Amino acid sequence: MRKQCRAFCGTVENSPVVQPRVNAVQKSSPASSRTAELPFPSQIRSSRPANDAGLEHKIRQPGVSLRAILNRAAKSAALLWDGMANLGKPAACCVSTIFLFALTCELLASQIAPKPIPSNTTDERIRFFQAQLARDPEYYVNYNRLAGAYALKARETGDISYYELAEKAIRKSLELESQHEEAVTAYGQLGAIQFAEHRFSEAAASAERALKLADDPAALALAGDAQLEMGDYAKAESLFARLTPPNDGRPHSGREYLRTTRQGSLAWIRGDVKSSISLMKQACALAEEAHLPAENVAWTHFMLGEQLFQSGNLAGAEGEMNAALRAFPLYHRALAGMGQIRAAQLRFPDAADFYQRAIAVIPLPTYASALGDIYHRQRKDTEAKKQYALVEYIGQLGALNKQVYNRELALFFADHDRRLAEALALAQKELEVRHDVYMWDTLAWVLLKNNRAQDAHEAMQKALAIGTQDPLLFFHAAAIERKLGNSGAADFARKALSVNPEFHVLYADEARRWLSTPMSNATSAVCKSN
Repeated sequence: MRKQCRAFCGTVENSPVVQPRVNAVQKSSPASSRTAELPFPSQIRSSRPANDAGLEHKIRQPGVSLRAILNRAAKSAALLWDGMANLGKPAACCVSTIFLFALTCELLASQIAPKPIPSNTTDERIRFFQAQLARDPEYYVNYNRLAGAYALKARETGDISYYELAEKAIRKSLELESQHEEAVTAYGQLGAIQFAEHRFSEAAASAERALKLADDPAALALAGDAQLEMGDYAKAESLFARLTPPNDGRPHSGREYLRTTRQGSLAWIRGDVKSSISLMKQACALAEEAHLPAENVAWTHFMLGEQLFQSGNLAGAEGEMNAALRAFPLYHRALAGMGQIRAAQLRFPDAADFYQRAIAVIPLPTYASALGDIYHRQRKDTEAKKQYALVEYIGQLGALNKQVYNRELALFFADHDRRLAEALALAQKELEVRHDVYMWDTLAWVLLKNNRAQDAHEAMQKALAIGTQDPLLFFHAAAIERKLGNSGAADFARKALSVNPEFHVLYADEARRWLSTPMSNATSAVCKSN
């Protein structure tokens, strides 16, 4: 499930900030989905100004309206099938498409939770600020607060459409106040939303606009996170260095949290696993001390659990995932994290159950893909194919999905030897906006699957250049070197297994097979898992 971008989230005294992934799918994050996702409530500053915003949005149960649409679509597909049954061969291609559509509709509808996760406090905040704005539509601070509540709801549920609502609120706030220090919060929140939607250069620009108005720690963290995703680690480090709390004898737990998580992020990317884990342990304590929202506390434990899993400490990872679930019950990232751990423990029925529970909260592509891989490992090919079909369908549901899930879909297609030309196009498109370690790794993997091993080797060198100790990177490097017939393939396979002997439900066994198979007998770089 590691496919989410590696940015980190945090809140400073109720400020909006970014949550790197992995990521989410992760990841941001070492082992989870590598998709950026983030923000928070906002720092309350001052007041004033002007008109209606049309933000009277009803609180939605995540996926409820989508479930209704999908159920109707599945029924329509079934009716179409009945009507076409007698048309014979000419309709065969249409029929196969209809069946796939019906299958994914039914599957997705059945896996969406019948009830929302317990985020009543967030729903109440949304209703409260909607009501406040109905009474006084000229008070820009409440647009910031409403946007923060929407963004928190997006993180809690994984429903990225809430970011669209948040951006509408922030745009209205900036219509009312954009020139003075009071606008810092709005610019920071706008940048965090842009970051979540993989608009990293726009996020960096919004953060810079905030920093021109005030030396705001949330804006500093956001600016650095954007540079992380764009692969400028030196610039990110210089921005994070400015998060050092002032030596004034006062507690600054929120600022310390931002600094610690960002330093942990950089340490992880640079391969200093011990320091990264130590920093994330500190961040977990600081999250409690700073009284961050429950989702933020859960996220911090989840990130630490991901790092522990990546480094092979399954017991420690399980403890952190459970801590995340205690902080925020039904937290979908932690449920998926537990699924990953159970798969590594070869407890496949339990692993499948955890992924099913995560999908019931929000059907993210990385969760469906991971569940499909578990079914494949169990030789439940019919169930696996259903999950793989679901991944493709989710990725095509809307323009924002296509934008946010480019990397996840590219990896999925490459992992399962599907639509490889499209996988390359998706990876190249995502490379236009981010140049981090994991993007180069994705490009290398997709190039390999498109039989461009030398190009893959060159991209992989960029992924490995900074020293990231990620077993899946090492596995990809081993596959590329093996395809090229280079002796270094065995070294990379050993590295992957030494970091975590069960780093992937399918690829860990593949790496072991490579070590027992002479290079001259290798006919394929990687296993096919679809």
